[in-house]
Amino acid sequence: MHTKEQDRRLRLHDIWVLSHVNKKQIDDTVKRPTIEISISKMSLQGTDSCNRIKAIIEKVSETDITFGNILGTRKMCPDMSLANIFNDNLNKVKKYKIEQSRLFLYDSSGKEILQFRKID
Repeated sequence: MHTKEQDRRLRLHDIWVLSHVNKKQIDDTVKRPTIEISISKMSLQGTDSCNRIKAIIEKVSETDITFGNILGTRKMCPDMSLANIFNDNLNKVKKYKIEQSRLFLYDSSGKEILQFRKID
């Protein structure tokens, strides 16, 4: 049983680009956040569309995932609206699901808050 759980968690280990926030599709013309999840290092790194970000993965199971404090650089970008919403939502993540090369992240109430597509 433990081996199967390991295998399912390893599906997270990839590079993902943000496609939806709160079920709303992100415009293809904007620079989108990307994350790389490493299960072996229990870490997340990437960009929030402006700044580099990184965090530790505090907990991960077949359905649950939580991140530690999201650390990021502090560049001044012309439009921080997507980056701010993305970072706020990333801090709320409690659960996930992977389906057809898509990563869905949910808050504690089960609401989809972020959706990514595999790009690696």
